[in-house]
Amino acid sequence: MENESKITSFIFYPIYGATEPCNYEGFRKIKKETIYNTIAAILGLWRKNELLKYMEGHQESIWEWEKNATEINKNKYKKDEIYITKNIEDNIFPYDFAKYGLFSGQWLKPTKKMFDNLKIKVNYNKRGFYNEALRGITKSISQSFYFDSAIIPNYNLKHRGSSYIKYKILEKGKFIQIYNIKGAKDIIRWEPATQWGFSIEDLAIKIIYNDGICENINNLSLFGNFIEIDGKFVFNTITPYVYIIAKQNKKMKKIIIKGKFIFPLDAKTLTMSFQKETKSKSEKINLLINKIYNEFLVSKEKLYYIDISPTIKIYDEFNNKNETFKAIEYYKKNKFYHKFKINLSAQKVIYSFNDKGGYCLKKLSIKLLYKNGKCYKIKSRKITGKFNYLNKKFIFIERGYINIPININVKEVIVSGKFLCPIKSKILRKILYK
Repeated sequence: MENESKITSFIFYPIYGATEPCNYEGFRKIKKETIYNTIAAILGLWRKNELLKYMEGHQESIWEWEKNATEINKNKYKKDEIYITKNIEDNIFPYDFAKYGLFSGQWLKPTKKMFDNLKIKVNYNKRGFYNEALRGITKSISQSFYFDSAIIPNYNLKHRGSSYIKYKILEKGKFIQIYNIKGAKDIIRWEPATQWGFSIEDLAIKIIYNDGICENINNLSLFGNFIEIDGKFVFNTITPYVYIIAKQNKKMKKIIIKGKFIFPLDAKTLTMSFQKETKSKSEKINLLINKIYNEFLVSKEKLYYIDISPTIKIYDEFNNKNETFKAIEYYKKNKFYHKFKINLSAQKVIYSFNDKGGYCLKKLSIKLLYKNGKCYKIKSRKITGKFNYLNKKFIFIERGYINIPININVKEVIVSGKFLCPIKSKILRKILYK
């Protein structure tokens, strides 16, 4: 920080939002385009005069300060750089404030189990436990709520641009959204907002096809993580979404979505709708949903959701898992180097790059270091696991792994290569649509 005057702070918690790679190990740079707060009052290292600059003249609550300081950062001090840790596993302080401690003056439920294990006695009756179902009417949440919509149409992986189409941030009340989706077919996923705990009334969806035909979608055909209460679509589950089924094998041109956002909701409605979904029982529709997932894999926005957390799991001769080890990690741009020290007798090791899919590993190298100092490199054609192999790339469409055969004489496992994300659409087409 002494040598880089543009750096404002390093935040020691992976708050969500749009980020990009940087040269600082274990961190990512927050992009100004993110819809979320770029300034956060959580654990971090600040340049003192920069923090005071954002606090000058303000006498609001801490949540209001985060929101107002973010606006100042995005508009007045655009060159200020803020960095966050890549994932929870990289936290300098091993503390998940979203899971443990107090939220809105009440105890988060997992805190009790942690305190019990640590033999810490607390009278929970004084404050009570926080009700996650009522998140939407929590003051800190309601003051920073955004109606930021987006859609993901199905292009059968033939669309050149990003399949993830964002819409401008809206205010609560009546809205109309028009998306150009020329060439899309069969199904669309609409995400009305990133946050949840709201409802939509008077919802009307119209699809305009390439041949000029218009179709008004029957709301009874919609499904997603919402339930209908008194004619309103209530969303009180993380990552709200709606699946819209179009006429099959007809190319679409536009989709128009109208309605009225209602927020906040009353406690009764929030409790009734908490983590409720409207599911489809049709196997055909479930196959269409997979197509939407594939579109997301080739979208640039996928980068925001990839958390690199390399691990290996150790198995003994009876195939029992003994322990999980984290890596000593090194990164330079997209190149990675993971070293694992083996201190147990093992017959098999399973390596995972992260706990999700949607990426490729190129120039993959796996080396075994023996106690006698010798090194053995596993050849690419002998590497097995849950992945696809194409054009010398190891492609992980969904959560996958690599099997690494070892014996009791191995003391270290080293995995290195180049990480590529998102997956190119032509590669994904070759695998999925053979």
